[in-house]
Amino acid sequence: MKRFEICFDLAWKSIKVAAKHHGTECYSPRECFKTAFQLKMIDSIEVWFEMLNDRNLTAHIYREKYAEDIYSRLVDYSHLFQKLSLQLDKGDD
Repeated sequence: MKRFEICFDLAWKSIKVAAKHHGTECYSPRECFKTAFQLKMIDSIEVWFEMLNDRNLTAHIYREKYAEDIYSRLVDYSHLFQKLSLQLDKGDD
């Protein structure tokens, strides 16, 4: 879970930096994901918002069921992080 939290935080903060290079400012994860969608850095905004909700839950997980539910989605989230990384790398060209 901690690795997911770190990757999530790095993802939205990387979007923030990339958006600034495009002349756009964003200051929160939700705002940055909207910006990333507009700049075509990500394909689907809904799944990133779901990920944001899961990230917020990880700080307050006291039930094993919630942890297991989020854990089951981590493989899919990993693929999204990888796709975002590729998009961000393209922007460095």
